[in-house]
Amino acid sequence: MRFAPATPLTRVIPGSSRVCPVRRQMSPKGLCIVRAASPSGTKFDVSRLPGDMARESWEACTALVEERTGGETSREEASGHLSRAFGWSGQSYWREKQVEVVPTEEHLRSVLDFLVGPNDLDLEPHDLASLFNKFPQVLGCDVDGCLRANMKIMEETWGIKGHALKNTVRRNPSFLGFVVDCAADGGCIGECNRCWVRF
Repeated sequence: MRFAPATPLTRVIPGSSRVCPVRRQMSPKGLCIVRAASPSGTKFDVSRLPGDMARESWEACTALVEERTGGETSREEASGHLSRAFGWSGQSYWREKQVEVVPTEEHLRSVLDFLVGPNDLDLEPHDLASLFNKFPQVLGCDVDGCLRANMKIMEETWGIKGHALKNTVRRNPSFLGFVVDCAADGGCIGECNRCWVRF
């Protein structure tokens, strides 16, 4: 009897013709976890960075993301997330507002501390890995001007707080990066990826 050669598992990304490989890994409890590799986790060419200091900063930031996600995000995936978060690949979210910015450890620590800190989110490492797969741009968002402000909107306008807010972030983290509200402002400005209308 002959068997067909083994092919890697893949999944189709909804709404596109792209296919992502599926990663298998063991959880700390010994259970097999099958999860799709992130489309944002594509390999980033660090030689595009301007100089050794920029490369050192990039490497330190990828190591920090890997560490804070408990190893659930590889350095290669972290590099892909950073490339989307700081405008090195794709501008569908940033709309030329952030183009090829070199991340700093200080900024990244402030974002990560906010996401896991003593607030309503209190995210675990596996939550962070999932969040970065869904919305890597969160790593490039300003903590006070965007993340904290959007948490306040969720609590005061929508009445979502505590565990419900944490679950909302798990399901739809993109609201953390909303900076436009066309419904309140009275007209569409064409920045749907950054607009509260999506919520």
